[in-house]
Amino acid sequence: MTGRYYACQGNTLTGREVIVAMAKAYEETKGSLADRLMAALIAGDCVGGDSPWPPGGGHPRCEEGRRGLLLELHVDRSDDAVIELARRYVELKHDAKGDWPGGQPPFKHPCKDRPQPKPPAK
Repeated sequence: MTGRYYACQGNTLTGREVIVAMAKAYEETKGSLADRLMAALIAGDCVGGDSPWPPGGGHPRCEEGRRGLLLELHVDRSDDAVIELARRYVELKHDAKGDWPGGQPPFKHPCKDRPQPKPPAK
């Protein structure tokens, strides 16, 4: 699915509703680009997301005229990678974040009908 300045896609998604939820969240979220990308990832995950493979997630953002990444946030291994990524995003203090309520502390599990993930291993 595409819209103005974005495209949503996936290889092993659980259904079309994942793409629709991602596009809707991206379009309707107020905040920075990083906020909108994170909101789209979470929205897709909350309606089914990806099949249980692979067990990781990422959220890079690039900026015109800048070398390298402005923001790099990733989860290498997790039973609930998108939610762990969301937790890390909430905890992150970075200029790329905007005022999106879903990215502000304290962390609240964003998926109403899903169980709380286990705390990350330290």
